[in-house]
Amino acid sequence: MSSSPPPPSASGEHRARILIATDVTERRRVEQARRAASPASTARAQAEEAEPGQGRLLATLSHELRTPLNAMVGWVNLLQTGSSTRRRRSAASTPSTGTPAIQAQLIEDLLDVSRIITGKLVLERYVIDLVDVAQAAAEGLRAPALARQLDLAVTAEVAPIPSSATSAGSSRW
Repeated sequence: MSSSPPPPSASGEHRARILIATDVTERRRVEQARRAASPASTARAQAEEAEPGQGRLLATLSHELRTPLNAMVGWVNLLQTGSSTRRRRSAASTPSTGTPAIQAQLIEDLLDVSRIITGKLVLERYVIDLVDVAQAAAEGLRAPALARQLDLAVTAEVAPIPSSATSAGSSRW
């Protein structure tokens, strides 16, 4: 870009004129590309932040589903070996609705996670008894304990605490 010198002022002094021109075409193109990529990069960053939490959830879920299955497998093995006492065989052959119910609760808890994400979870508050929670956990361990000829008992006083429907279910085995 060229410029001619400015004409002298009325008093005969010369004034300086400086013109600077910068081509901003490339800068604008880069900014537009950045704005266009922003939603995609934001979504990618959010997904990357969520990955560790998803991994922990899957690890916990698989552990919690496997634990009741181990109890069921233990009882079946006890029945199949025939090496247990009559009392143990009787206990093993009694249908247990506890373990499948616990697994159903774990699946319901997983669905609760989905409800939390979508903002549709409703909490219902009530009182739970921690002794019941401990006894449910002990029941899941009873078959492996009997297989090792260990006596497993829960001795505790009643200990109700305020809770919500969701946290009560996740406390059980």
